[in-house]
Amino acid sequence: MSKEQLGLVIPYSELRSSPRLSTHHSLLITFFHCPAARAKACEFNSNAASSAPSRVMPLFELKWIEVQGLAESTLGDTIREAAKEYGVQVQADKEPDQNRFIRSDQYSFIREGVPSLAFKFGYEFGTPQDKIFHDWMRDRYHKPSDDLNQPVDKASAAKFNRIIASLLQKIADGATHPQWKDDSFFKRFAK
Repeated sequence: MSKEQLGLVIPYSELRSSPRLSTHHSLLITFFHCPAARAKACEFNSNAASSAPSRVMPLFELKWIEVQGLAESTLGDTIREAAKEYGVQVQADKEPDQNRFIRSDQYSFIREGVPSLAFKFGYEFGTPQDKIFHDWMRDRYHKPSDDLNQPVDKASAAKFNRIIASLLQKIADGATHPQWKDDSFFKRFAK
């Protein structure tokens, strides 16, 4: 399978010509439509890390980022650093019984041994944000009203993007590549 068949694959090192970017390591930035292509991409860069927003939904001010896979790899420490720069707290998946981490888009990477995270806007139980989130899920998610005319906190969406960009920069500049933690169930997939 060629890179063209896989989708858009841009090694981060190729982006270094930008005067704003300076990195220590290559980082694979991927955009795929199917899980098989995502997994096959690991053959092109064995030092990849996978991160993906999952139902970002910037419906309210960004105070917390909920991270699936937070305790599984060194990426959890890295996202905490990136979020702290913007005054945003990081929280673990509040509903781990839903198994969203292994149902996520990056699970193909995980099975290939690539440390991964998934993100969404977080909230604390019992807060107005909790109500907004659950009302949105009940009333709009996957319904005709789930369209471009939704209430979006654009400033928080931009902050979310800056945090993810900071995470990617920290991964690329890191002295070591992301690793599964010794007590992680997913370490068994490491190659």
